[in-house]
Amino acid sequence: MKDCEIVEILETLSAQFRVYKKHTMVIRDGDSVKQIGIVLSGNLHLFHIDVNGNSNLMENLGAGEAIGLLNAIGGYRLHVSAEATEETEMMFLNISRLLKENVLTVPVQIRFLQNLTLAVAQQAHRLTRKLEDSIRRSTRERL
Repeated sequence: MKDCEIVEILETLSAQFRVYKKHTMVIRDGDSVKQIGIVLSGNLHLFHIDVNGNSNLMENLGAGEAIGLLNAIGGYRLHVSAEATEETEMMFLNISRLLKENVLTVPVQIRFLQNLTLAVAQQAHRLTRKLEDSIRRSTRERL
């Protein structure tokens, strides 16, 4: 994408940039997510706390990875919390501005939507693999 196309998409999606200090909660379990968050620098730990208060690390996100992708598109609440493990810069994109409020007539918007669809497919595949690994009964099957 050309620089002017990137600026156009960022404006269309009302891009917001935020910096989080180490140990700052970015998103909490149960939050309603309307924006996709993209890690620009730093790291996030995604974790879930069960009914007994046990914290389970679900994923570590680094630069270029997204949080809330499926949630923002589908309007679902998050079932994980995200904490910055170091100073972390994030960009948030209001995807509903493209999907619900906009008519896709500009080629750059269509290309962005194609890339977004690919990102959703990759995340769904990764989650499926993780689920398959978690249901294997023995260590041998997991490896």
